[in-house]
Amino acid sequence: MAAGKVPDQEGHDLQEIEAGVLGQIMAAQNILLVQPSRRLIVEFCAKILSSIPGVGACRVCLGRTATQEGGFPPDKCRGCALALRDEEESTIPSRDFNCQLAASPSTRTFVLETPDHRFGFFICSVDQPQSFGLYQPFIHNLGNFVALVLENRMQKKVLHQAQERLECRVAERTEELHKEANQILAREQLFRALVENSPDFIARYDREFRRIYVNPAIQQLFAGSLENVLAKTPADGSPIYAPQIYIAHLRRVIETGTESIVEVPFRTAQGEMHWGHIRFVPEFGPDGAIVSVMAIGRDIHEIKENELRFRMLAENFPDLVVRFNRDYRHTYINPVVERVYGLSAEAVIGKTIKELPLYGKPEQNDAVLSLMYRVFEEGLAAKSEIHWDTLWGGRTFEFRFVPEKD
Repeated sequence: MAAGKVPDQEGHDLQEIEAGVLGQIMAAQNILLVQPSRRLIVEFCAKILSSIPGVGACRVCLGRTATQEGGFPPDKCRGCALALRDEEESTIPSRDFNCQLAASPSTRTFVLETPDHRFGFFICSVDQPQSFGLYQPFIHNLGNFVALVLENRMQKKVLHQAQERLECRVAERTEELHKEANQILAREQLFRALVENSPDFIARYDREFRRIYVNPAIQQLFAGSLENVLAKTPADGSPIYAPQIYIAHLRRVIETGTESIVEVPFRTAQGEMHWGHIRFVPEFGPDGAIVSVMAIGRDIHEIKENELRFRMLAENFPDLVVRFNRDYRHTYINPVVERVYGLSAEAVIGKTIKELPLYGKPEQNDAVLSLMYRVFEEGLAAKSEIHWDTLWGGRTFEFRFVPEKD
């Protein structure tokens, strides 16, 4: 070995390396960082490789993006799995992929890959192996750098896409939450508009039976500030005369998740005792659990008074008085009916005329049912003479059907 010459690890004389060529290879790394596309990277690397002493021809292949300098048989790349894959795809079918161009004894192949992905190849047709061997480590480093650049760009693209998806989802979810908030606000405003102006007594209770909302109608019953109403149970100074019954219905609704109805007496703002019809409705949270109970009450004092007056009149009336619901079932009979047919009120209430022993003739049943149907449909009173069987034989009655309206 001549004095003053520095060999590399393979015994090559590094002083024989052309500085200009080596400078191009070393400077290429900085240029590759700013190359905007695979096409420019391929063309740039091919020019560098073709300038290296000992290289007769070269090809830079990044899948469908490929170019060459010098003469390579064009049919060698036809049908190549790497060339046929999608340009955006970053891996090839397998790690043991073999390039047909690289199979020639006169070629040197450099795989462009990272630990995660394989991107392509540098393929050089070498006609001066001794000269080419001086640059081989630097070409290998250049190939590794190209792979790292492509890996970095791919990861940036993946992160950018993930960020775009996340931002899109955040924007969609934000819009959904905004719409949900507006819907909740609209429902709350509608609820307030309805209940604040309702003559009914409306209150909302939490799971501990404490009031968390009352409408103005209830506030008038307490004749005080909201501090004396909210966060209190019906047992705390309530106008309800039977608070334990009221609380029992609240508890039942919370435990069963079903509505409940009760009639209880209460004290009005004027200190009078009236009857209230209360409906308890469960309210559910997003998870399906009961979070509160809505109590909707109505003063039925007039209804009770009318019912009392009706019964006083009907039970002292010499005629037969019967009340039916819309299912044609008896809801009331006066004592005269009990005497005429020999049946107690308990045996009649809740049944239709066809279910009673003395209402056995189809023609008389059909006549009564037809008349009731017309009254329910038209809402007008009607009358008719009907022959009816009684304990004392057949009798002809004048039936008058009068609709009752709420």
